[in-house]
Amino acid sequence: MSKTEEQYLNTAQLQRRWSCCGLTVNRLARAGKIPHLRLGKQYRFAMSDVLAYEAARKNIQFNAGA
Repeated sequence: MSKTEEQYLNTAQLQRRWSCCGLTVNRLARAGKIPHLRLGKQYRFAMSDVLAYEAARKNIQFNAGA
């Protein structure tokens, strides 16, 4: 894969990655909490956006425990 080629996850893949319900992933997308592309009725999530969201969530959880 080249540097300019972005990997995308669908809802089911992100659901497995986060061990959550697909509805949760879709709610986050609809609420604008995680950037996404919409292809018809399906969502696609850029891996770079997923990693950024996870890093931000980790930071929030870490700061809340301080």
